[in-house]
Amino acid sequence: MEHYTRLPLTGTLNTRELGGIPTPNGPTAWGKFVRSDGLQELTAADIRFLQDYGITRIIDLRSTEELLHQPNPVTEGIQYFNISLMLGNVSDATKQMNTANGFDLGDFYIALLEERDQQLRLIFELMAENNGATLFHCAAGKDRTGVVAALLLALAGAAFPDIVANYQTTHTFLSAHTRFQVAQTAVDPKLMRSDTENMARFLDHLALHYGDAASYFRQAGLCEEHLQTLQQKLCPGRISEIAVNE
Repeated sequence: MEHYTRLPLTGTLNTRELGGIPTPNGPTAWGKFVRSDGLQELTAADIRFLQDYGITRIIDLRSTEELLHQPNPVTEGIQYFNISLMLGNVSDATKQMNTANGFDLGDFYIALLEERDQQLRLIFELMAENNGATLFHCAAGKDRTGVVAALLLALAGAAFPDIVANYQTTHTFLSAHTRFQVAQTAVDPKLMRSDTENMARFLDHLALHYGDAASYFRQAGLCEEHLQTLQQKLCPGRISEIAVNE
């Protein structure tokens, strides 16, 4: 099977693989985890591509209100789960998302880590239990999706610069999409970017308060079996290394 850093879909421009990122146990695996922006504009050909690519589970991180306005298309043969990572009421939160009011994306990411630990635990359980590839997404594929992607890569042992770079690329792809260009005229431009310092603050907080992603998820209640399954999905080289050591 061919693998892509960015999946060549018509309805999105920010659907990307987490494969091929270096870790101490070898590169992260292709065809296991895919991050994305909203899927509401997927074409029939896009859906067939995802099916052929091996996507068997979609985890939608958006709120109920977002789903009502922009529902996902029906994807036969792909399981769908909705676990909202939004803080509070999405309408109220959106009104507060303005840097003039002191809103900061780094603070938002940290708040997700601290206030949505049980939702994050459930998301990672669903990923561990899925036999195929998991696609996870929010509206832009930048903030809520960025937090989940960063935690996955941190769990794999990816280096700080690689996790930040994976996040930072988001704005480049989004800015080429017409939907994004229209949306950014109504929102604080700073909040549409994926600036390095946003993810850096999140990762610094994770390291300072939990040590690493595995410790965070243990505190959130994720069992060791799920943790090991996720780490082996992310880095198959980890399995052979354990076998050699035994």
